[in-house]
Amino acid sequence: MVSATETVVAEQGLTLTPPDPVPTVAPAKAAGLVPVEDAKRTELDTRVDGFVQELVAQDVNSPEFGRRVDAITAMGAKEIREAAGQSNRFLDRPVRAMDQETGVGKDLAELRRVVEDLDPG
Repeated sequence: MVSATETVVAEQGLTLTPPDPVPTVAPAKAAGLVPVEDAKRTELDTRVDGFVQELVAQDVNSPEFGRRVDAITAMGAKEIREAAGQSNRFLDRPVRAMDQETGVGKDLAELRRVVEDLDPG
């Protein structure tokens, strides 16, 4: 007879195999993977060149230089938050379903919050 504290392994032959790693994309190829119209590309190049020229012209100890560095750091933060929010919504559905039956959903949600707090990005 099996007591409540014993674990019985049902499948002896279970083998988990990880998928092959994603191949590396060369920087030259990566630039063409996202289609951008020529007019938009020219506009973006002009804006980038102007931003870099203004940044290089600033005194590194000035508050304006610090603000520009902060702007670079914050670049894309909104998009990252939106992507994380989409991921959270996908995960919330199964967690709510599990939580109705067990306390696992609550624990998983808490673990996710802890991991997100630890993530520097």
